[in-house]
Amino acid sequence: MKRILKQLWLVAAIGLVLASCGKSDELANVIPADAFYVVHVNSQSIVKKADWNVFDNPKISKLMNIAKATQDTETSELLDAFLKDANALGLNLKGDAYMYMNMSSIGVVLGVNDAKKFKDILLASPTTNKEELHEKDGTYTYKLGHAAAIAWNKNTFLLYSTLGKEIMGSGFKLGLDSEKVDVETLALVQLNQEKDKSINTISTFSDFLSDRKDISLYYNYRSENMAPLFNALGSDFPKQIIEELKSFSGVASGAYVSFDKGQISFDSKMYFENGDVKSKYKDLTASMFENVKGDQLQYLYGNPLLAISTGLKGEGIQNYLVKLGIWDYLKEKATEEEIGIAESLIKNMNGDISFALGNFIKVKHEYEGWNGEMRSYDKNFMEMSFFAECKDGKVLSAFLKEKLIDDMAKKATESVSADTTAVADIATIAPSVEGDEDEDVFEDVKVYEPKVKMIEEGIFTTDFEGTTAYFGVKDNTFFFTNDKGVYDNVKSGAKKDNSVSKLSKGKLMTLAGSFTALKSLGDEFGSGQAAEIFMAFMDMFEGYELVTNDDATGSGKIDMSDKGKNSLAQICQFFDKLITEQVPM
Repeated sequence: MKRILKQLWLVAAIGLVLASCGKSDELANVIPADAFYVVHVNSQSIVKKADWNVFDNPKISKLMNIAKATQDTETSELLDAFLKDANALGLNLKGDAYMYMNMSSIGVVLGVNDAKKFKDILLASPTTNKEELHEKDGTYTYKLGHAAAIAWNKNTFLLYSTLGKEIMGSGFKLGLDSEKVDVETLALVQLNQEKDKSINTISTFSDFLSDRKDISLYYNYRSENMAPLFNALGSDFPKQIIEELKSFSGVASGAYVSFDKGQISFDSKMYFENGDVKSKYKDLTASMFENVKGDQLQYLYGNPLLAISTGLKGEGIQNYLVKLGIWDYLKEKATEEEIGIAESLIKNMNGDISFALGNFIKVKHEYEGWNGEMRSYDKNFMEMSFFAECKDGKVLSAFLKEKLIDDMAKKATESVSADTTAVADIATIAPSVEGDEDEDVFEDVKVYEPKVKMIEEGIFTTDFEGTTAYFGVKDNTFFFTNDKGVYDNVKSGAKKDNSVSKLSKGKLMTLAGSFTALKSLGDEFGSGQAAEIFMAFMDMFEGYELVTNDDATGSGKIDMSDKGKNSLAQICQFFDKLITEQVPM
C-alpha cells in the first residue's frame, strides 16, 4: 500500500505540472517587491501542448482504482472528482502558477476557485491537525511545520516557507530563523499585502510578463540582496563590490522556454529601469567582451558534444577587477611574483576564448590491487580542447618553456643531485657493515623523467588522465587538447567552417553541440533496461544551440529528432510509455 501511495504522489506532482490561465498579474500581487527570482508557468499552454492526460495511462488508471478501493466513500468520491476536473479540489490547477524567492522566503502562488471546498478537503484528511487550521474573514491559514505554512482566500493560494539556511559557511543566512518567527502570520501578511508593495510595481517585471512564454524565469540584480552576503565574508573583503552593484540596481533578466513543433525554443532578454543603467551595462559589457571571430572552432571536426566560445578583453577585465577592489584583495593573499604572472597573463589575453568537448574515448586506468599487483580497467574519458587568443604569443610561449621545462629540469637536477650525494655518503660506510659488501647502494637513485616534454619550439606534450595532451602557442593562440585530430589541425593550420564555427561568428557568446556523443555512454548502464531507457530518451534529441548577442538578447533551441510533433508531446509520450513498461503492479 505504501508503494501505491508513493506512486500516487508522483502522479499528483506530474498532474500539477500538466493540469495547471488566470489573471496572472493579480496573482503576482502576492509576490513581494524585493523578490529577486520568479518563475512563471503558463499551465494552460503546457497542458495543450503536452496533449497527455497522465490518468489515461492504463497503469496509472489501475493504481487509482486500487487507491479508491482502499479509501472511504468520501475520499473515493474526491479522487473521482479530481480525475474528472483538476480544479475540483478548490485550487485553480489549470491557471497560471508562480514560484518566487526573496532573502527571507520562498513561495508558490496559485489561483483559487473555491476556498471553502479546499478547506473542507483539508479537514477531511486524517493527517490534518484541525487545531492548526484557522479562518478569519474568509481567509484561511494552516501551519505545515515550524518553517512553512499555507494561506488562501477566495482568489489566491500561497505556500510560504522560510528556510534560514547559512550560505557557504559565511555566517549569512538566506531566510529567517523559523524558531523565532511565526511562519503562519508571515504567510497571512504576505497573502494580503497591498499591490503597491508587490513585484507588480517593478517596471522590469512588467516588461518580463509581456514577453512570457510556456515557462519564464525572472531575475532581478538587486544590490541590497547581495550586500549582506559580502559583508558576512569579512571586513577585509572589498566593499567596492557593493558600491558597484548599487550602480546596476534596476537591471533584470528574463529567460523563456517554449515547447514548439520539432524543437524546444529558448529566449533571453535584459531589462533596465532607465536609460542610465542601460548605458552603464552596455559600456561595461563593451569594455570586457567583443564579438567572436569563430576561427578557433574551425579546428574542430565532427559534431562536438559541447562547444562554447566568447570574445574577451583581458585588459578590460583586469581594470574592472581593480575597480571592484578584488585586485588589491588578491595582492594581499598572493605573492608579488604570483600577482605579476597573473596580471601578465590576463592582460595578454585578447580575443576569442573557446572550449569544446568531443567524443568519449576508452582509456586504461591502472591501480594497485590488495595483493600489490597492478591491475587496470577501461573508463570513459572525454576528448577536450581549449583555445585562448592573446596579444603576444611569443611572451606566453617563453613563459611556458621557462616554467614547465627550464624550472622543472633545474628542480629535478637539484633533487637527483641531493639523492646521489646522500647515497654516496652511505656508500662510504657500507663496506664496514657486515653482509652489505655486494649490495648496490645506488639502486634507489631514479633517472629523472619529465612529466612535460617540449616536442618542438613552443609545443609541449604530457599525460592527461591516460590520454596524450598537446599544448602550446601557435599564431598568437594558446591551445590545449587531448584530441589528436584537433592537434593535427592546429599544427598544420587546417581550418574548416563547421556548424559551431558558423554559429559563433559575430556573436557575443555561443554554446552549441550534438547529443550524439552522449549516446556512446549507453554501455555505462550495461545492457539491461537502464541502457535501453537511456538510449531511447537520447534518441529523441539531435543538437542544441544558445546564442547571446551584443544587444543583450539571446536565443536558442534543442532540436528534436521528430520534426512533425510538438516537443513536449514527444517527451510526454516517452514517459507514458516508460510508465506503462516500468511501473510495477
